[in-house]
Formats: sequence, C-alpha cells, structure tokens
Amino acid sequence: MYLFYTNEYKRESAHSRELLAASIGELIKLDGYVSVTSEIAALDDHELRRYISDNIEVNKNGKPSIKGIPDYSISHGENTWAIIFPIHHVALIYSIIERQSLRKSPRSSTRKMRLKALTG
Repeated sequence: MYLFYTNEYKRESAHSRELLAASIGELIKLDGYVSVTSEIAALDDHELRRYISDNIEVNKNGKPSIKGIPDYSISHGENTWAIIFPIHHVALIYSIIERQSLRKSPRSSTRKMRLKALTG
C-alpha cells in the first residue's frame, strides 16, 4: 500500500490532477511491480497529465479511475490532499472533527484532521 499526501492543496481540479500525476509517477518509480503498461511507465510528467486527462472516467458514485492505472482512492479537504494505492480494495476518508470550546464563545472551535484507510 502506498500513501501520498500534501498539506498544500490549492483546492482546484487542475491541482488535484497535477498531484495525481505526480503520485502515479512516484508510484512507478518506487515499485517496479506496479501493473502499468511500459508505455505509461515511460511517460514524462507532462505526458502523464495529458494521459490522465484523456483517460479519466468517473463512475456513478463519483469515484475516478484511469485506464491502465492501478486502483486508487483520493480524499481531500481544506488544504490536505491524499491518495492511496492499495494492494487490496480500500477507501480513504478525510474528515474534520470540530469540538466546541467551553471556555470561549460558541464560534470558537478546535479543528483536528483525521485520515483513515478502510479495508474491505
């Protein structure tokens, strides 16, 4: 299982695609056994982004997939973006937990970020 993430997500589709391409590129470099074709493995960053744009599909539940790329799960929120490439089926969930502070006004809150991988 490989997990890539950043806390500098710009919250835009183009940046998400850029991060997706960078993650796939890193995955190919890290694991020679990743099931991608030699043609995909040989693409540079620019070509990989174009390949993603031309081949990305979204199912009825909104989950994206790319022909020739191993299964993955992306989650993002606020400035955090993460992707997981599993060995088995998983889902990545990003959630913000807000706790109201009893000592401050009701508008004050403490935020925590929680990323968790669920296997299934």
